[in-house]
Amino acid sequence: MKRLLVLLLLILVTACYNKKDNTEHITYFENSPYTECKVPVIKKELSDTALLFIIDTGANISILDEGWYSNHRDLFTFIKSVETSISGIGGVTIATQDIVTGDFKDGSVTFITSNLEAVRENLKSRGYNIVGIIGSDYFEQSPTIIDYGNRAIYSSKIDTDSIKFH
Repeated sequence: MKRLLVLLLLILVTACYNKKDNTEHITYFENSPYTECKVPVIKKELSDTALLFIIDTGANISILDEGWYSNHRDLFTFIKSVETSISGIGGVTIATQDIVTGDFKDGSVTFITSNLEAVRENLKSRGYNIVGIIGSDYFEQSPTIIDYGNRAIYSSKIDTDSIKFH
């Protein structure tokens, strides 16, 4: 319990010290609360390519648009293809999807490819050319605070095993 409390305190200190010289662990949303696009969109760099992603902490997995991926395979490491069943209003569809990883500066993320064309078109009409959705699986890798009020994500690479209690 003490370890968790100290870890949370360290994250909050990093988050509160929000100055120009402390932006290494801060990612700001690309969209303001006053735009037509209300979902949080962030920019992440992958192999020196700036990409836009939706943040969806309710999603268990991160998803990459399969059409965009097919044109940018060189940015990712292919893991395997899997057959999945997708249930929807039209019934159940069996689809083959790829599992791939990409290396961001602050850690790698595993994506499953899927058709996000409708989502991409909707946000593209609002000025955001997103390529995927970053789900909670990415944020479980390291301590993270998503601050919707200040439209920022605070992350910290703290080795919790290095914290000593007396």
